Amino acid sequence: MLSLQTLGLIARSVSTLATNIMFGGSLYGSAVVVPARRNCSTALGKLEAFRNSHDLSRNLMVVAWLTSVPTAIFGWYVDSNPQAWLMMANQFCLLLINMWTIPVLLPINSGLMAAGAEKKENSWIEHQVEKWGQANLVRTFLSGVAAVLCSVYWANRSDPFL
Repeated sequence: MLSLQTLGLIARSVSTLATNIMFGGSLYGSAVVVPARRNCSTALGKLEAFRNSHDLSRNLMVVAWLTSVPTAIFGWYVDSNPQAWLMMANQFCLLLINMWTIPVLLPINSGLMAAGAEKKENSWIEHQVEKWGQANLVRTFLSGVAAVLCSVYWANRSDPFL
């Protein structure tokens, strides 16, 4: 039978993996997907590119977030390390991502995914796709900070410096 400390270690490891998956997905979106959309020659091409990547991106972010939060909280709860607060600071960044995503990115996503979006003016489509790319930079930054906090936690566990 696994001890509570071992289960906590596994939980913190899973949370770190999920956090890094969120960062990687968001960074990929900002560094690869957004520039690729900009290279589409028409507004409808940009819209189609957005729609093709949206569901996978959304599912990745939701699953990673839903995995990271409970495992980090459990891992933090059973951790006796004085730097366990870093795992909660990581989760605070992920909470900020949700607080950004719901009011800012969700309306853009809904508008671009709505039936009939392709019938809107080209300038509207291009503006929304560009706006999404800019808004995703905030998510990329916050998930990057969360990943760094996880890294500092693990580095400090192996060789205490905090």
